[in-house]
Amino acid sequence: AGISHLYKFEKSNINSFFIPMHDVYEKFLGKLFGSYFPEFKVEEQMEKPAWKTQDEDGEEGTLGIRTDVLLRDENGELKHLIDAKYKEKISVTDRYEIGFYIHEYVQTDGFAILPHDKRAEHDETLSDYTITSEVQKIKIIIKHVDIDKLLDAIYRKGLSSHIVRYLIHGL
Repeated sequence: AGISHLYKFEKSNINSFFIPMHDVYEKFLGKLFGSYFPEFKVEEQMEKPAWKTQDEDGEEGTLGIRTDVLLRDENGELKHLIDAKYKEKISVTDRYEIGFYIHEYVQTDGFAILPHDKRAEHDETLSDYTITSEVQKIKIIIKHVDIDKLLDAIYRKGLSSHIVRYLIHGL
C-alpha cells in the first residue's frame, strides 16, 4: 500500500512482483551446459549433507549444501564445480562458500560464473581471474559471461555450438 496524495492521506494499492534473477541465472547456466557441453553430465541444484548437527535434546541430524552446477564425465567423475553468481563481483562470503564446496567435493578448483556487467567502464569486457589459497591448495576461477552475446549466438539459426563454447572459454 502507498499514499497517493500526501496531504489527504489517501491510500492506494501497489501491486509489485519480484523475479528471483539469481534462480533464473542458475537455471540458465544449467541449461546452457546441458545443451552445449555434451561431453558432460550436468547435475543442477545438487544437495549433499555437509554438517552433522545435534540439537539441545541430543537428536542428531545433518545440514546440507546445495551446489548450482556440477559437470561429470561419462564415468561419473566430477570434472567441474560451478557456482552461478548473479552479481557484479564475488564477496568474501562467496569465496568461503565456493571454497567449502571445493573441499566437500574433494576438488582442487571451482568456478564462479558471473554475468558481464554492461555498466563497466567504457563497456569493456571484464577480465577473468583466479583466486588461489596456498594454505588450502585450492583455486577459484572467476569467469564473466556476456549473456547478450550468448543469447545472440544461441538464437541465430545455423550457428554452431563452438561459438557458445568460445564465449565460455576455459572450461
